[in-house]
Amino acid sequence: MGIAMSPIAEGWVSPDWSSMSGGDLKAHLLEVRELAEGYVSGPLPFEEGHPIQLNDDGSIEMPEQTEGLVRGFQLWLNLPKEKKMIEPAYNDIPADKIPIVNVPGGQVKIISGTFSGITGPGVSHTGILYYDILLDTGSEIIIPIENGWNGFCYVYEGSISCGQSVSKGHLAVLSTEDIFRCTAIKNNTRFILVAGMPLNEPVARGGPFVMNTKGEILQAFEDYQAGRLG
Repeated sequence: MGIAMSPIAEGWVSPDWSSMSGGDLKAHLLEVRELAEGYVSGPLPFEEGHPIQLNDDGSIEMPEQTEGLVRGFQLWLNLPKEKKMIEPAYNDIPADKIPIVNVPGGQVKIISGTFSGITGPGVSHTGILYYDILLDTGSEIIIPIENGWNGFCYVYEGSISCGQSVSKGHLAVLSTEDIFRCTAIKNNTRFILVAGMPLNEPVARGGPFVMNTKGEILQAFEDYQAGRLG
């Protein structure tokens, strides 16, 4: 059980969500779902330019979309053990509620966490930062990160140098030091930066379920088959 944060970068799709009434996912909107007790998630995977809907019967269909590129990201956050069975929740956050901080040669869209004194609307049950960053060629950015947090950056346009070169379509895992520094190698470089506090708990996975023990996974399957999960 966890939290899914799904920022839509471009275009929009109109998927069919299970158990909760999800609206159209439009450009720059942030969708936050707390997938906890009694919630069955309708997945939203993306290929570049091609949103794909996986139905319960295993069939695949292309959701409705505007002309041109549709691009989005879905980040799953594991809930701590004591909160895995909280009440599920759903929230669409419109683009005008997602703050943007201008920096020299670019901007930082704050999806979750705090940057330059500004806090984003994405809320989790553990510490996290989630930024969508735009930089021009040669522009450098320095972002503080809590010491000991795990993190990564994923480049979806252009390329950056952050101790190593990271090009479009590649992900780099960060060290656990308390700073992220990078320079854009190409113009109009765009990437997401994500970091969070480690839970330091055991992880057990089975099918769509993420719990702490194998016994809890077996119980989740039993609850699902008995109709107790939505």
